[in-house]
Amino acid sequence: EKFKEKKPVLRDPLIECIDAVAATVPLDNVVDDIVAAMGKPNPNIKLQTDQFLYRTIKRFTAATVPKKAVKAIAPLLVKHTGESDPDVREASYAALGAIMKALGEKAAMMFLTDIAEDKLKMGKIQEFRDKAAAEAAAEEAAKAAESAPAQEAVAEVASSAPSAAPAAQAPAAVNEAEIDPWDLYDPVDVLAKLPPNFYEQLESKKWQER
Repeated sequence: EKFKEKKPVLRDPLIECIDAVAATVPLDNVVDDIVAAMGKPNPNIKLQTDQFLYRTIKRFTAATVPKKAVKAIAPLLVKHTGESDPDVREASYAALGAIMKALGEKAAMMFLTDIAEDKLKMGKIQEFRDKAAAEAAAEEAAKAAESAPAQEAVAEVASSAPSAAPAAQAPAAVNEAEIDPWDLYDPVDVLAKLPPNFYEQLESKKWQER
């Protein structure tokens, strides 16, 4: 709600605050608050919420993406692509690009059917998908570089100990698989949808009924 104020002296600490929440709380736990913010009429609230989603979701992979949150926010982000405010539209493209990076293009298209034929919007989303992938890779590399000195120190201590156990080998890198689109569907009891005379018709001697 406070993001309706544009002043940097208030906005910037709020950005730090919500990013800290995202770093310590599962996104699925706060999805109701995010959805409420995305429905606010003030464009600044929509803008900051969508930008927050970009910063947060770009870090996820197909194995870690919070499906509940994505299923709740993706339709609202698609709606934001039609907003009159250009900054809100741009932020929604970014957030959808982050979702595409996390899910994979095939699964992400489940949520983009309403704008799939809009080449301009889809082009923007794909641009942000590539940007999100590059930024996420850079952030991972920076984290690895920061932790390297500590890991080297541990390795030196382990190698100098006479009874040190052999260091565990790092797992081989594997290509990140895209999420299966079926995993995003809600389960449906199809048996309950069968007509009451289904089995009778199945056994009927009349081919038309069968």
